[in-house]
Order: sequence, then C-alpha cells, then structure tokens
Amino acid sequence: MKIFDKILLHEVFADQPPVLLDIGSSTHLCERWNQLAKYSICIAFDPDARQMDYISAMAGNYRKLHVIPAIVHPELDGECDFYLASSPECSSMLELRSQEVKKWHFQYFFQLEKKVKLPCVTLSGILSDLKLNYVDCFKADTQGTDLRILNSLGENRIARILSLELEPGPSAAYVNDDTLGSVISDMEQRHNFRMIACRPLGSQYFPLELEEKYLSKLQRRLIPTVLRESPLWFELSYLNNFNKGGLGKREYLLGWVLAMIETEYGWASELAEMGKAKFNDQIFEEMQHATLKAIPWIRPTLMKIIRKISLMSRFKDA
Repeated sequence: MKIFDKILLHEVFADQPPVLLDIGSSTHLCERWNQLAKYSICIAFDPDARQMDYISAMAGNYRKLHVIPAIVHPELDGECDFYLASSPECSSMLELRSQEVKKWHFQYFFQLEKKVKLPCVTLSGILSDLKLNYVDCFKADTQGTDLRILNSLGENRIARILSLELEPGPSAAYVNDDTLGSVISDMEQRHNFRMIACRPLGSQYFPLELEEKYLSKLQRRLIPTVLRESPLWFELSYLNNFNKGGLGKREYLLGWVLAMIETEYGWASELAEMGKAKFNDQIFEEMQHATLKAIPWIRPTLMKIIRKISLMSRFKDA
C-alpha cells in the first residue's frame, strides 16, 4: 500500500524508526513485518542456530537487522542452562517435562537432545548497547518465558509498545512456564492493550506406550488426521489501545499502519480520526480515506452467500 511508504517516510521517523523485537526466531522472522522492514530496525534473538541459515538473506530487507545468537533472559547477562530439543523451535531455557510430554502425540518434537550452557542477555542490556530506548513491535516465542521477558522491559517501555505477540504454553512440555491464564491476567491488568487474536494450537492425547503397544506404524502416522486436537498453546496478539498518555504523532501514524496490517479497520479508522483531531497534518485525512477504501466488502460477502447456498443445497439433496 503506497500510503504506508508515505507514512513511514514521514519526518517523525527520521531519528526514531520503528523498532521490532523478534525473540525466538529460529526458523523465520515475523512475516507481517515485511511491509515495515525497509524502514525498520529489527532485533532477532535465538540461541539455537540449527535452522538460522535463512536470516543472513533477510538482512537486505531491513533498514538494519541485528541478530543476537543468545538466550533472552529476564534477569541475567552471562550464561544460563538451555535445553536443546529435537526440534529447534521447541528448545527452551526451561526444563523439558520428558515424561509428561509422552502422553501427547507431539512429544517427538520435545525429545531432549542435550542440556548446554549458552550465552544469555537481557533486553534492557541489548537496547542500551544499541542506543535504543523504545520498542514498537514485540514478538516472543520463547517456549515458556514470554511474559517474564516482556515484564523485564519495565512498564514505561511496555506502555509504548504498539503491537504485541506472545505464545504461552504448552505447559505439558515445560516446567514452570508462563501459562495462558497468567499471560491474559497480566495483560488485562495493564488496561492499555486490546487482544485482537487468540489462536489455539495443540496436539492429540495418546500416550506413547499405548501407541507403541497397540498401533501400527501407519496408524501412528495418522493420529493427527483422525484424532481431535486439544489446545495446548496459544498465539495471542494485542494492539495498544492508546488509553495511556505519552503517545505522539509518530505512534498514531505507526499504530495506524499496524492496525491496517492486522486488518483491524475499525481501529484504523478510529486512530485516523483521533489523529486528525489531535494533530494538524493532512495525512490523517488520507489515512481515513485509505482505511475505508481497504475494507473488503464484496468478496467476503459473496463467499458467505456461496457457503449458504451450498449448505442449503446439501440439506435439500438429503
């Protein structure tokens, strides 16, 4: 969208470009940031380098890309224990529940390869080293420690975050993890974030010993196809609702871009309207126009009508 370029080239971003944190980026960087990338500073963290080859090719997409091959710890700078799982995406600084996880079909991803000592850093320390005092987009997938790492930023920095993604769970796999309940409760107490998505992900409950005892190799492979999936971890997305003060024209502009990327058109329209009233800048009028123009009225409506007709036809034939 051309207006994104116009906004992100606005003078308010000259000395304060968007800052994006991706904690736990072992296989990819957040794809929704692609439209921000060339204007943004991205800081990517992952201590498990087994699937990090992709990241060097991404450097040219960003205004600046910092790759930190270390664990993000809520308190420690130095070294800490890290549990390498059979799947790099499942490695964690939390101990694996090696026995409990065997009751779930996805246990194959959580086999402990080895326990190692790896470098660890704090977010405050890294931001200080990079001479950055703010974060606009925060995405964490740390296998159990997202909330405590977010809280390590301190309330002043958290209040300025515009887009926030956390992935609590699965408690079946990790000891002392940040649970879904604790994350939601903590976020609700802040009052300045609105949840826009809660996507459940999970696995099938089937103890490994019974798989091996009663099922053929083919049947075991078909478990994800034929058995119901239980929700074990969740992808949570939040947007800052601008309830707290201290957010200026820069945040209103970037908040609108993020709302549009998330297809939160009602919020984008409201932000444009608030910006128009608050700041003497014609760009907010353009943003409002772009918001209303972007709403996909026709295709979803047609798809809904087609589904209804198809459903009615099936009942009629029955």
